[in-house]
Amino acid sequence: MSFQITEFESISKDWVSLDSFSGDRIPLEIVSQEIKKMVTLVNEPNLGLKVIDSSDVKLSPFYKVISLAFGTAFNKSIDLPFIFVLRLIVHYFKILTEVVSIDLQESGHNISIRFQSNLPELFSYHQVEGAMFGVTRLIAHLKNQWPDQIEFEHKPDIVNLDIYLKTFKAHPLFDKDKNPRRGPLQSNSYAQIL
Repeated sequence: MSFQITEFESISKDWVSLDSFSGDRIPLEIVSQEIKKMVTLVNEPNLGLKVIDSSDVKLSPFYKVISLAFGTAFNKSIDLPFIFVLRLIVHYFKILTEVVSIDLQESGHNISIRFQSNLPELFSYHQVEGAMFGVTRLIAHLKNQWPDQIEFEHKPDIVNLDIYLKTFKAHPLFDKDKNPRRGPLQSNSYAQIL
């Protein structure tokens, strides 16, 4: 996509003035609209994954909350059970974000983490993929465990399997049902489903 100077001017005039919002939070509707504009501007099919990949997991507010909550256990090298760490991450992630709802589903050896957009009418798969990768990377950092399977309800126009393999350590399945039937997963493994 090639932009002229006048197109950049037009785009920048369409941005929402963020100074008009009081407090530390900008409404989710505005965030979602602005992300859609950014996606159009940068023309990057994997924006959500690349943004999260470019950051240091230890500098994220999410990691800091988890570290504060269980810093003593982490500092003393206490091996927390994998399922406990998953429950902890899912619980705190629900508190920290409005972009997606996250749900941990446990059934025997089957564990799924489901992510659902909270504003389907303004849905941006970049937001959901970024959230999924952020959670996945945190789990991998704390427990050295990656998902066995990643499933998405959406399918990007351009699919770069290499970036999904690099970020999730698994090839994704696209256009999946909201309530898939799952086979047994290996002990201490998990899958993420969108």
